[in-house]
Amino acid sequence: MRLALNMLRAYRLVPNAMIPTAYIWRIRDWKNAQPAMQKLKLGLISKKIRRTKEDLDGDGNTDESTYEEINGLLERELQAMVSYSVDVAKAQIGNSDVYPYWFADKNGNGTQEEDENQYADWTPRLMYAAYNFKLVKTSAGYIHNPTYSAQLLIDSISDLAAGDSAISIDGLERP
Repeated sequence: MRLALNMLRAYRLVPNAMIPTAYIWRIRDWKNAQPAMQKLKLGLISKKIRRTKEDLDGDGNTDESTYEEINGLLERELQAMVSYSVDVAKAQIGNSDVYPYWFADKNGNGTQEEDENQYADWTPRLMYAAYNFKLVKTSAGYIHNPTYSAQLLIDSISDLAAGDSAISIDGLERP
């Protein structure tokens, strides 16, 4: 806790007045402090925290972290989007972390090849799901508001399931 508060103060994210006097101390050995600071900066510490008691992703595991719960929902939504795109839009969708984020996955391998361009066969349900997927994935929804993030993803999966009976919503319960 002390190291975390001092790291926040060092990055000028928390003014000294907000830190209790007992926690104020100086980091003298910056070389040894850097790995810990990078862990905090990258959020690796927060990925192990569980903030809810419910099983959000429907896998039955209530011991996994909130990060793992939200990622489980993201994976489940992506599977639902792929299933919906094949069954309803008749063109499989793929997801990438780089632009274009959504591509037409012609060969169904899940990775973007040179001949696979931006996805163009959007339906309203698919667009809604893609927006919520990207919002939660890029905004670190497991930290800021995991309950709302889970609600967005579960609502998207449920909406896709309403349009395609092959998509299962078993085990999903809106928090």
